[in-house]
Amino acid sequence: MEGIELLRQTRDVMQTLSDKINTAGIQSSFTEGRYHHFIAHGMDIPSSFAYGFFRELVEEAEKSPDVLSRLPMDKVQEVYNKAKEAIDTGIEASIAYLADALRIIAIYLSPFMPSTAEKIWQQLIGMAPAGAETEKKAQFVLNPKDTRIINQICSGNFERIAELTNISSRAARCLARTKGSELFLNGLMTLSPEAAQQLFQWQGNWICLNGLKNLSPAAAQYLFGWQGNWISLNGLSDFPPDVAKHLLKWEGRQLELMGLKYNPNEATQKTLNYLILWETAGGKVFVTDNVRQKMESLM
Repeated sequence: MEGIELLRQTRDVMQTLSDKINTAGIQSSFTEGRYHHFIAHGMDIPSSFAYGFFRELVEEAEKSPDVLSRLPMDKVQEVYNKAKEAIDTGIEASIAYLADALRIIAIYLSPFMPSTAEKIWQQLIGMAPAGAETEKKAQFVLNPKDTRIINQICSGNFERIAELTNISSRAARCLARTKGSELFLNGLMTLSPEAAQQLFQWQGNWICLNGLKNLSPAAAQYLFGWQGNWISLNGLSDFPPDVAKHLLKWEGRQLELMGLKYNPNEATQKTLNYLILWETAGGKVFVTDNVRQKMESLM
C-alpha cells in the first residue's frame, strides 16, 4: 500500500484495535461522553486516540495531497504493521502495541500535528507497567511473578516479556538469545549492572526500556556498549553526567529521552553538552522542545 490508501488502512486498523480494547471491558471512564479510557500500564489515554489522529490525517491528505509528500510513510507503515499484528494478540499485548504505535506517532508525525504529539508524550512518559506495586520494592530483588516469567523465557516461551518488572543475570542471558530486531522491555523498573552486562549482548536493532526511572553509571556502561542502533529511555527524567558521558562511546543512531527534565544547574549543563557532542558525532537525541531549546542555546 502507498500514499492515501495506507493512511486509510491505518485509520481503519486503529479503529478495529480500539474497539477490541474497549470490548475487553478494561475502560475506567468516558471523556466528554465519547472516549473510552483504558488503565492498563497506568495509562489514561482514550483508546480511540490513535484512530482519531489518523482520521484527521486522512482528512488533511484528502484536502491537500501535498501532505503525503511530507509524511514519513515508512513510519506510517510501521504503525500499521504493529496495529495489524496486535489485533491477533491477547489484550495485554494489544495495549502494549497501541502504546508503541502512539510513541511512533509522537516522534515522527509531530511536525504535522505538534499539539497532538505533545499530548501523546504527556500520557506515555508517565506510563507504569501493568500490576506494578505502588510501593518501591527492594532494588534488584525478583518477585515471584518475575521469577515465573523468567523460567518461561529461559524455557523458550517469550510471550510474557512485557510483564517483567525486574530481571536477573540469568534472565538477561536468555533474553539476549531472542531473535528479531526489536525488544520491548517497558515493564522493567530497575536494571542491575550484572543484568545489563548480559542483556546488551542481544543482537538486535531497537531496545525499549521506558519503564526505567533511573539508570546507574555501571549499567550505562554496558547499555552504551551495545551494538544496536535505537534505545528508548523515555521514563528517565534525569540523565546525570556520570551516565551521559558513557553515551559518547555508543555508535548507535537514535536515543529517546522524552521524559528528560531541564534543571538550571551545573549537572544539567554538563549532560546537555554530552548530548550535543554525541549528536555532533552523528547521533540523534529525541527530547522535548524545551530541552532542545536549551541544547541549542549552548551550541
